[in-house]
Amino acid sequence: MTVRLRRVTVDYASGGGLPALRDVTLDFRPGEMTGVLGRSGAGKSTLIRCINALVKPSSGSVEIDGRDVTRLGSRALRDCRAGIGMVFQQFGLVPRTSALTNVLLGAIGQRPAWRNALGFFSARERAAAAAALEAVELGGFGPRRVEQLSGGQRQRVAIARALVQRPAVLLADEPVSSLDPVTSRGILELLARIHREDARRVTVVNLHDVELALAYCNRIVGLREGRVVFDGRPDEVDASVRQTIYGGA
Repeated sequence: MTVRLRRVTVDYASGGGLPALRDVTLDFRPGEMTGVLGRSGAGKSTLIRCINALVKPSSGSVEIDGRDVTRLGSRALRDCRAGIGMVFQQFGLVPRTSALTNVLLGAIGQRPAWRNALGFFSARERAAAAAALEAVELGGFGPRRVEQLSGGQRQRVAIARALVQRPAVLLADEPVSSLDPVTSRGILELLARIHREDARRVTVVNLHDVELALAYCNRIVGLREGRVVFDGRPDEVDASVRQTIYGGA
């Protein structure tokens, strides 16, 4: 599974400023855990949302496994998204329901619509959701309501929800920005471990924390004002590269 962006531009127009992405060409390959760095407004979230087709480029193409997601019909797009796990900055969970139910909701894109309408989950699906919670070190937390969990635990539930999809592509949009440093490191360790367990998986993580990206990712992409200004190994990110990505304070 390879993700290819070719000359992608996203121009929201109404903002009156620069396009969110400008002529971005990137390949994300299996086995890579890519950390995307950049200042607020650099285009990091837009990049991730183009990959799962939550944002449609103004121009250019986004291919996943050879299919241009910008040209897919609604049913084909739904099938494509079923193989893309997404972890959001603010968790994206249903707070008054259980952790297990939230994880089960991750698989609805892979189920017939009538089963989703009935809200029926099989014993096999429940077992898979419980196993996903085990994988994120929350075994036994299934019955607990999400609103009773800490921020770090909620993000682990969100990761479990993505895992239950068995995603070929795992995307995380600022997954630790609302967490304390110790919890943030634990979440990145978890994402890195999950990534290593499937050599075919593509993982892309947007981060503000440069040190976390260098510690856990094996590729770094830097964005500035919607353009790719760096693409290389973590050990190549020196003071000059940081200046290129972030500029002055």
